[in-house]
Amino acid sequence: MTYRVKTLHKLLETVPQSYRRLAAAWLEKPFTPGELAMTMEDAGFPDREIFLFSVIAQSEFEPHPEFQDGYWSDHWTYLLDLVEQQFALFPDTIDSLLWGERNYRWYRSPVSLNPQEKRYAMTPSGLRQNHFWERRKERAEKWETEVNQRVAYSTLGEKLILLCAIKYATLDLTGAAIEMEGGKPGWCDAVNGLPALLGSSVPEACELLRLSRFLLTRALTCTTDIELYQEIAVLLRELLTLEMEEQKPFDKWIERNRLRDRFRSSIEQGFSGKRTRLTSERISHTLASLSSSLHDAIDDVTQENNGICPTYFRYDAPSIQNTIEGVMPKALNRSTLPLFLEGPARFLRAETCVQKQTLMAKAVRRSALFDHALGMYKICAPLNDVSFDIGRIASFPPGWLENESIWLHMEYKYLHALLESKQYTLFLEGFNTMLIPNLPLEVYKRSTLENSSFLLSSASTDEASHGRGYQARLTGSTSEFISIWHHMLFGNRPFRVEEGQLILRFEPLLPDDLFTSDGTLTTRFLRKINVTYHLSDLTGLYPGQYQIEKYVIKSNSKIIEIEGNRIYSPLAEHVRQGHAEHIDVYFKSQNL
Repeated sequence: MTYRVKTLHKLLETVPQSYRRLAAAWLEKPFTPGELAMTMEDAGFPDREIFLFSVIAQSEFEPHPEFQDGYWSDHWTYLLDLVEQQFALFPDTIDSLLWGERNYRWYRSPVSLNPQEKRYAMTPSGLRQNHFWERRKERAEKWETEVNQRVAYSTLGEKLILLCAIKYATLDLTGAAIEMEGGKPGWCDAVNGLPALLGSSVPEACELLRLSRFLLTRALTCTTDIELYQEIAVLLRELLTLEMEEQKPFDKWIERNRLRDRFRSSIEQGFSGKRTRLTSERISHTLASLSSSLHDAIDDVTQENNGICPTYFRYDAPSIQNTIEGVMPKALNRSTLPLFLEGPARFLRAETCVQKQTLMAKAVRRSALFDHALGMYKICAPLNDVSFDIGRIASFPPGWLENESIWLHMEYKYLHALLESKQYTLFLEGFNTMLIPNLPLEVYKRSTLENSSFLLSSASTDEASHGRGYQARLTGSTSEFISIWHHMLFGNRPFRVEEGQLILRFEPLLPDDLFTSDGTLTTRFLRKINVTYHLSDLTGLYPGQYQIEKYVIKSNSKIIEIEGNRIYSPLAEHVRQGHAEHIDVYFKSQNL
């Protein structure tokens, strides 16, 4: 992705005279933020951070994606995380972000996904899904257009609604898992054989449930009608109609595929440009119906799986029929793969019933996913009975790589899910025994200041290396840790809107061993505001067991004291804009 400044001469007016020629040379062509930051640092450019933010704000971005050999079935699931991060800081702007201006384009892939009948093929091993996509022969434009060749623009909310609809139409036979129609699996890329086995994934369905509920909540608060491209509105209406019908699961599965394929065919040459205005109540009703059905389906397969959310299914076709377009199954038999940690991790974030979350977390702790010797969670349970056709994961020895190891990214993702679902006891147990900085050097056998891809679990026959970290890595596990740390320090959503007013409320979860001997902990909020927590007579900060006695805010040499749990606007907005230098927060027991 590159950026290009919209109006260069205006931006250059803010640059010191001695640097203007250099800045003009940097910014007259497309650039990346990292490249520009390093160039400015090498040149000794003053106030680099402020200038960089100013440049980005006055630039437009241009993605440069390159298609390789398929679509990962989980990549869309991280979009809601980004929206929720925005929501945590700017809850008062979320409706305008979703339903405001139509300034989001639609990327046009160089390939099109095949309709259902073209995806299958008969092999000596049975029916397989091998033909996922075809390259488009015409229309090389990067962005989707309307039939009049104008670039199609939508709101963010409209794009997320279509994402929901397409994923609902891609649910498998159970209605609880999303098919791998793009030719790639999800987060665990080592199950790379599953797409061919008509594989499907429950974790993505859990994320679909989260997304649909989020949009449902936001649609309920939307005060205006919502306009959708006509083709999107038709797909929504047809999915709702199908959901209300009494049909056999197999017939519904076939019909969902047809609805999805028909939608894609309808926009192959671009959107019509016609729009349908729907009331927010109608959108909400559709999302509520679909999400209710999805929740029930996920709950059903979870109960079938001894109370632990499954992760992967595969299907075999006992009988098939030839069609004009190819071959189709006449029936399907489902097999559930052994436990993977991803299923419970995603389930905990999607489920809203605290009792179900608690039962799930305790069941996982008792299951084969937990390595009792190391006190850690494994990526999966033993795979002794699975066939090699599920992917390369089956070729690894137990405890190594993705086969029953402690895969740090997923373990941290599960810890994050425990925190978000308020399973504080299990979370803090994991915090003390699973975080890399807390591991004994003689076990980890490398610097505890760096993460690893995986740790050898006790499933390995190499007992001397149990707990050893392999392959230094700083991507997924690091981002999960940052999210965990931020949540522990400030709560999940420090800024909220209550009765139409912006408020700031810290809700930390911090054990007492993180505090200094004088009962204080100082951290940084919004990059530059120092925040100091004062324990008083408490032994750690655990939500539900404390209340905030007062905030003491230092701003522009003034001291402002606020009693109670909340800071109200305009002071909350003042803090959000970074105008406070220091905030002292004093806690007391909830019972006082």
